[in-house]
Amino acid sequence: MNTNRDYNKNLSLEYQKKIDMHKKDDEVESMLIDKTAYGEWMSTTFGWAGFEEQNKAVNRIEDITKY
Repeated sequence: MNTNRDYNKNLSLEYQKKIDMHKKDDEVESMLIDKTAYGEWMSTTFGWAGFEEQNKAVNRIEDITKY
């Protein structure tokens, strides 16, 4: 019988495989991955965003709040 721990472990392994398979130098492929290098999802005010999108939002907010 699968426990919740087993399910989470299998899910983590699937995510890790997807991350490992993705080409780190391919910009388009990198933008399509909606997780950090650790397989985590990052939430935003308007939904879920990938690492690159989150960084762009942070930079935009920093520029707005400089002055």
